[in-house]
Amino acid sequence: MIELTTQPIDTSKIIEAATARQAGAVSVFIGTVRNQTAGKEVVKLEYEAYEPMAINEIQKVIDMAKEKWNLTGWAFSHRTGTLMR
Repeated sequence: MIELTTQPIDTSKIIEAATARQAGAVSVFIGTVRNQTAGKEVVKLEYEAYEPMAINEIQKVIDMAKEKWNLTGWAFSHRTGTLMR
């Protein structure tokens, strides 16, 4: 599953999609909007993507990870648009 969305990410949906019965764990990374960077306040982040190209590049990274670590399940979701702190 590869998903780009303007809506809040449904982590339970991601975990379910990544779960494989033959695996003993699911590892999840959840990014957040930090409150400051380099000493400056962060108020919001703006993400945009050309979806066809982004999905193609994400698939390449997933394919490399599958080859290197023999993944049994995976899912990827990234939010676009304005993310507020």
